[in-house]
Amino acid sequence: MRRTFLVYLASTFTLHSQTVNGRIVGVVQDTNGGSIWNAQVTILSQETGLKWSYTTDVRGSYGAPSLPSGGYRIQVAAPGFRTAVSLDNFVMVARTTRVDLLCRSAPLRRWFKLPR
Repeated sequence: MRRTFLVYLASTFTLHSQTVNGRIVGVVQDTNGGSIWNAQVTILSQETGLKWSYTTDVRGSYGAPSLPSGGYRIQVAAPGFRTAVSLDNFVMVARTTRVDLLCRSAPLRRWFKLPR
């Protein structure tokens, strides 16, 4: 009887320690392969609408360490670049999904007054 209880107790701790989430990691770069640091990365659950926000580091890397399984939309915004979007990125339990994004330069606009 005591042995059965110990086996049950050990299996209970094992079940609670198993992960139920996955993660998304990636790199944000420009069209020349340069890293874009301090870019805002927004990850949106396509099922629940929940949103997570991250900022890229000096290498352009970002990571969402713990996301429920499901489909995600990833959006990147950085000054001087067009917004990049990636749809249907699927996270599975205890897996890492890699999503690298490429940002194109935004057109430069100059505003000035013309002489009359």
